Amino acid sequence: MKSLNERGHLRREGGTLADQHTGNGTDHVQRTAGRIHADVGAALLGAALRYARLDWPVVPLEPRGKRPILPDWTNTASTDPDVIRRWWARRPDANVGIVTGPRSGLAVLDLDPRSGGAESLAELETRVGALPGTAVVVTGSDGIHFYYRRPGAKVTSRAHSFGSGLDVKADGGQVVAPPSIHPNGQRYAWCGDVSGLLAGDIAGFLAPWPAGQLAPADPAVPPVVRLTEHRVERERRTGSRDPLVGLVDVVLRAREGDRNNALHWAACRAGEHIAAGRLGDLVAADALLTAGRQVGLLDREVAATITSGMRRGLETPR
Repeated sequence: MKSLNERGHLRREGGTLADQHTGNGTDHVQRTAGRIHADVGAALLGAALRYARLDWPVVPLEPRGKRPILPDWTNTASTDPDVIRRWWARRPDANVGIVTGPRSGLAVLDLDPRSGGAESLAELETRVGALPGTAVVVTGSDGIHFYYRRPGAKVTSRAHSFGSGLDVKADGGQVVAPPSIHPNGQRYAWCGDVSGLLAGDIAGFLAPWPAGQLAPADPAVPPVVRLTEHRVERERRTGSRDPLVGLVDVVLRAREGDRNNALHWAACRAGEHIAAGRLGDLVAADALLTAGRQVGLLDREVAATITSGMRRGLETPR
């Protein structure tokens, strides 16, 4: 795996869409607008079909976004070229998502430099040694996706798995794939020549997931589980009913694709209990934040969802 200095100089092929289509005059802009749209759609569909040939199930994502368009996407993601063509015929500008985990055999280490991912990776490699080199994608926000071959054992998708900004996308997850477009206009792009990988040489380009180096840093039971177990046991002894236990449990039991909705519902109910004086706002927010993290949601998403849900619940106390 490249050193941090070498990683710092990774560059995507291409750039923003505007960088690749320049010219003079209004007529030129109008003529190129349609061509850009067609070029983008063809590139996205072509990439989806190439990934499907590698037996990597794909799913259309929101244009310039990360969210799957399809409901129950973990099961509906497909490698069928006819299905994929129909999807992109309806949404030619849809980004491309690859389902990680056992269906694709992929596990991805996701580094977000804006959240301290480079520093977390440096600290990790200081402890466990340099991670093995593998195929790399530069994201639209200048993050890095390290693609590995998933082992036989489960690899849990989780935010901040190995420090702030160092996430795992594996079982139950999906990853935005090249040449998808970030909201800022930058493309996701493979680094270097990966034509051999896209032709089918997966073992030659993707290293095995370094399970020995990427073992969970803290095998202890997460705080939200300890909190829940403690309160459940207390309820058994006293016969009392703590509403926070049930709300946390709803989030922890939510299925992939429904987790953010479950968190919002739980935050709404927590807000109602707070308004009625049955819960403390800081305790409830902390428990739901921890639960959201545990099921693999990103901190920014979790914070926004809890804030929105609690605000709604506070406005409609029961």
